Formats: sequence, C-alpha cells, structure tokens
Amino acid sequence: MKNNKQGFTMVELLVVIAVIAFIMTAAIYMINSARIKARDTKRLSDIKQLERALKIYYNENGKYPGNPGNGIDDWYKNDLCTNGGSYPKFSTLFSGLINPLPNDPNNNNYSNQGCYWYWAKNFNSTGAQGYIIVMNPEDNNLLNSDMNCYPDEPYYYCIGENW
Repeated sequence: MKNNKQGFTMVELLVVIAVIAFIMTAAIYMINSARIKARDTKRLSDIKQLERALKIYYNENGKYPGNPGNGIDDWYKNDLCTNGGSYPKFSTLFSGLINPLPNDPNNNNYSNQGCYWYWAKNFNSTGAQGYIIVMNPEDNNLLNSDMNCYPDEPYYYCIGENW
C-alpha cells in the first residue's frame, strides 16, 4: 500500500522559516542604515545652509551674527533642541537669514543628537570674527571633519571660519 501523504515535513518548514527570518533581519538592518545616512545627509545639508547664510551675513556686515564680547563666546542652538540650558535659540539670530530655520531630522536629545550649535567667537572689538557650527551625526564615519572643534569629545562634526 502506498503512502500518499502530501505536504511538507517539519524540517522543511523550519528551514524555510529560518531563511525568511534571516532575510528579514538583513532587510531591517539595511533599512535602518539607510535611514541613518539620510538623516546625516540632512544634517550636513542644514549646517552647509547655515554656513552659506553666515558668509552672506559677514559680507554685508563685516562680522558674524551674535554678541560675543570681552573674550566671552556666544552659543546658539536650534529651536527644537532642549539640551544646553538657557542658550538662545536660532530664531533669535537667524530668523532674517534663513527661512525655514533648520532643525535636526531626528529631534531626539540623546547625546545632543537633535541639536545644532552655532558658536560665535570674538577676536576683536568689531564683533564676531569667527564661528563654528556643530552637529552630532549618527554615523561615526562622518566624524572626520576638517576641524578639530572638540578634541576631548570625538562625537561631533564641525565646520567653521577663523576658528
């Protein structure tokens, strides 16, 4: 007598489930990596936009925006940033320069992610003659910036002028 059972064995089903689980895990990892790169690309674009606005401001005014004086530096943070205590927000400084004002795409505040920082530096009595713009990328490959703005804090990416 023939055994005409149709269907899959338990081993075959387990192998298929394992293959599907592996493929799903790889896909989730790749999607998450793409999201991180997209957010970091937005961050780089935002700080480059700030840098262009600062250069235009400098060409028109002979100084960078901000009120540093007597050797005191002047820090500003993006409007959605909740870290940094009572530092003034970008809207008090950049509202006439950039519209809309840039904000970090993640807007969480873990280790300052979600924050952009502008630091005006006073080099003479005419006002801010130097600056840096700081952001905290999620991808550590971006940390090789042209500037060493925080030698003790290797988790920041900076661009600037006359620093």
